[in-house]
Amino acid sequence: MTALGAANRFYSHLVLAACSDRALRVLDLGRGGDVALRLQVGGLHQRPVSALVQPRFADDQRLCDLFATSAAGGEGAKLWDLRAGARYTIKHSLPE
Repeated sequence: MTALGAANRFYSHLVLAACSDRALRVLDLGRGGDVALRLQVGGLHQRPVSALVQPRFADDQRLCDLFATSAAGGEGAKLWDLRAGARYTIKHSLPE
C-alpha cells in the first residue's frame, strides 16, 4: 500500500487504498465484521500513487466520493469521482 484515505469528519465505512500495483481498492469496512472489496480500478498513474487526498473543507457526505491522486515522475494530479465508476474527471498536468 502506497497511500490510504478515509473520511473522518463524519461516519463513513469506506477506505481508499492505493497499492504498489498502481491500483485503487475501495474497501467497505461496514459489512458486519468482514472487509469487502467494493471497487478496484487499475492503472491510476504510470507509477504507483504517492499521495491520495480526500476533501476536508465541508461536512457534506457526498464529497467522500471525490478524491485526488498524484504519483512521482511529473505526471500531475488527477481528480476522481467514485460515482462515475472511479473515472478521473480532471487531470492537471505540471508545466515542463
